[in-house]
Parts: sequence; structure tokens; C-alpha cells
Amino acid sequence: YANLKYPQPLTLQQIQEKVLDDDTLLLEYSLGEERSYLWAVTKNSITSYVLPKQSEIEEIAQPWREMNESTSVESGLPLSEILLKPVASQLGNKRLLIVGDGVLQYIPFAALPIPSQPNTPLLVEHEIVTAPSISTIAIQREQLQNRPTVAKTVAVLADPVFSLNDFRVTRNAPQQNPQTLNNLALTRAARNLGIGEGAKIYSRLEYTRTEAEEILALVPENQRLQALDFQASLEQAKNPNLSEYQIVH
Repeated sequence: YANLKYPQPLTLQQIQEKVLDDDTLLLEYSLGEERSYLWAVTKNSITSYVLPKQSEIEEIAQPWREMNESTSVESGLPLSEILLKPVASQLGNKRLLIVGDGVLQYIPFAALPIPSQPNTPLLVEHEIVTAPSISTIAIQREQLQNRPTVAKTVAVLADPVFSLNDFRVTRNAPQQNPQTLNNLALTRAARNLGIGEGAKIYSRLEYTRTEAEEILALVPENQRLQALDFQASLEQAKNPNLSEYQIVH
């Protein structure tokens, strides 16, 4: 806990030895009042680039941070030109380890267009890993270094029920009166999250189910756990049996 809360900054040599491999490029950003910086670090090199000041990057980044399903990949090109074009010649097909700063910690880098291909998201040609800091990656690797691999592959919890108005509630309990519904664990969970009159109500995340089903389809049935709808519950998320799976999604 102390290592995670108060991590010791790594030296360049430690980053190159402990974190990076031949197939990984670190992109670390730092935003400043007068100018910002990008450092591109490989296993055996470091290159620095001067970027526009923080306020200018924030102005361009804000609409992209608020992207939705109608946002086109090409609309991210102005931001991509700033953040990725300076280092375009180093990208190749490498895994990109991205450490953002400020507003850049909330940017979906994977969806940004490749500077030379405005309609192609970065994730098409690169594995993208984002992290709050390089120290965090190093600490996680140390902690997991000697952990044995468990037998099963993936547990997927997705498309939970957030609202009493969800059709999955009304379909399964058409005869129940409002008082009965108000006693559901669902309502208690909403109250614990501070959702009351005038507060934000969480709507259904439509495409998480599709995502879950696509992931589950990649894995044999005896290697996976599927928890959708009412099964995607707090109890399931805290179930110790999840430790039997290599990946919890």
C-alpha cells in the first residue's frame, strides 16, 4: 500500500530495465502553463518534444473527452496532430504505454486517429496501455512476478440493472407493487450511491452486453464465467471465486 500511495520515482535506467521491452514505446506527457512536453522512451533511447501550452491542449481535448457514439474518428485529428504526430516516426507497430497528465488522463487515446490515417483509430495498429504513472506499472510487476497462473481464463460482469424503470425489472416482476420493488437490493444500492430525488440516475450501458458477449465467445465455456443482468451484482463482484480467473472484466 505504501509503495502504491507514495511510489518512488524511477530513473530512466530503471524504466528501461524494469518496464520497457523491445516492443513497447513509452509516451509520457507533462502539461505546463507556458509549454508542455512529450517524452518518448524505448528500451535504449529517449526523445523529448515541446508541445503547446496546457490551456491550448485543454481547449482542443475537451470535446474529445466528451465524445459519444456520434463522434467520428476524424474529429480527433486536431488533438492527434498535437499528441501523436511529433512521435509518428517512432510508433511502428509497437505497444504504446501512455502516461497522461491533467485532462490527458481522461482522453481515450485508443480512439484517436493515426495522424497519417485520419479515419483509422490508434487501436487498429497498436496495443494501448494507459497508466497513472510508470512507478505503478513497476510495482504491479513486482507484486505479480511470482504469482501462480490460475486455471480459468476470464470472468465477465456486464450490463447490470441500474434502475427500477429498467424493462428487465418490470418484465420479471409485473405483479409486484412499488413498495415491494422499493425493497429490492437494487434500490438499496442506488441509495448507497447517493442517488435520490434530483440526483443523477444511471442509465443502461447499451453496448456493454455486446462487448461482453464478444469476449465470452473467444473462450471455451468451461474457462469462463458469465454474469449479466441481475447476476452482474455487487455480491458477484466481491465473490472470492473470481480469484480462479486470470482476467476479470
